Amino acid sequence: MGAYFQLILLRLTESINNILWEATMKKLIILLLMACVLVSISSPAFASDEIRVYVDDELLQLDEPPIIQEGRTLVPMRALFESLGASVEWEADTHTAVGERDNVTVRIPIGSTMPTINNRIETIEVAAQILDGRTYIPLRFVGEAFGDDVHWDGDTRSITITRAEAELADSAEPDREDETKPIESLSVWVEADPEVVPEGGGQTVTINVTVADNHGYLVEGADVSFFAEAFEAGERTEQLSPAETRTDELGQARATYTTLEADDRRFVTINMSIGKDTSDDYLMEFMDLQIMAADRVASVSGVVKDPFTGNPLEGVHIHFMRRDINRSIGFVETDPEGRYAATVPTDHYGLSFNMEIRDDISVNVSDPGKNYTVDNKKGILKGVITGVSPGKMVMAIGPGFRRDNPDNWTLQAEVQDDGSFVMALFPGTYEVMIAHPSGPPPFKTGVSVQSGQVTDLGTVRGR
Repeated sequence: MGAYFQLILLRLTESINNILWEATMKKLIILLLMACVLVSISSPAFASDEIRVYVDDELLQLDEPPIIQEGRTLVPMRALFESLGASVEWEADTHTAVGERDNVTVRIPIGSTMPTINNRIETIEVAAQILDGRTYIPLRFVGEAFGDDVHWDGDTRSITITRAEAELADSAEPDREDETKPIESLSVWVEADPEVVPEGGGQTVTINVTVADNHGYLVEGADVSFFAEAFEAGERTEQLSPAETRTDELGQARATYTTLEADDRRFVTINMSIGKDTSDDYLMEFMDLQIMAADRVASVSGVVKDPFTGNPLEGVHIHFMRRDINRSIGFVETDPEGRYAATVPTDHYGLSFNMEIRDDISVNVSDPGKNYTVDNKKGILKGVITGVSPGKMVMAIGPGFRRDNPDNWTLQAEVQDDGSFVMALFPGTYEVMIAHPSGPPPFKTGVSVQSGQVTDLGTVRGR
């Protein structure tokens, strides 16, 4: 009897263990299923940083993900064109991506913000570019060029392109009626590739010229003449090939410049005249650009404003004076917004501003590849001097002035026919005198100059 009860107890224990095992396995399966569901739900969140592109609700498969630059999405060239039903070509000689669909031809030069749609120039904010050997082009511009609808969803970080029907795509084509209208003016864009080459001569720079009319269409057959000169080193036109040419059917003309050793570390200016004979007139435009042969360069930029009105000054020449040889390597000119920029060899320069108010700023351009922004914090000193003949020089002596150190000297201002003078000075307290080898005593002391303000001495008597 005892053995019988022991057998029953053993089987009962086995049954309980089996039940517990099955329950445990069921719990494990349920937990695994829940984990799979959670992973499937959470996976898009982990991948949310990657932008997805849909064309007609179908996910675009890309070998490399899209990239964002300055708020613009760029995607691999071939995948985008082909997904939109466009044929695609790559022009190696001009580094241009070309797509064509429904009588619309889109040309996107690498590095340029001026692509074309059916030979009409458009502008984009971010240029196409080559990254790790792959060509990336702006998605929205390409889609809308073909008349497609492009929509960005910020919540899902996705872009949806809905392709237009053929008849709708034709309506998106630029108005070609302008092509038959008279040309009233020319627009010209020029660039050098590269802008900076190594020293020693024998380096080749390609000059690219693009010409369009006032309607935005590229101009074929425009006459382009090139003239080159190295600053204070003479004419260099013989280094250009060709010196004269015409724009092709894409409105482009090219020439190459080969550097000489004498071009090293100085501005070489390429001047261009562009002309087009129309039915009514011969239109002319003039352009120039600068190239540099130097092993180590940096960028210098700034803004020139009228100190009396605060308005930007256009056409001011800024010479870059090398301190070690006291010689200019060349100059740049301010644009309508008063801005200037130059790529110069690393060195210590005095920036001399060719304007009515004599001014000079020192800048040590020491680190290659760096951008130096010149911020002029000077104030203005002006007045009228009596008892002094025109042509004499007024000099302001500031704190720490040492006659044996030119860096401490102030610029001198010439007395005009009416006795007036004006000069730019760093903030400080000055003694003002007539410049003379014997050093006459100042005719005004304790003169305060403040940044961005005009100090007017009024009428004073010189000595």
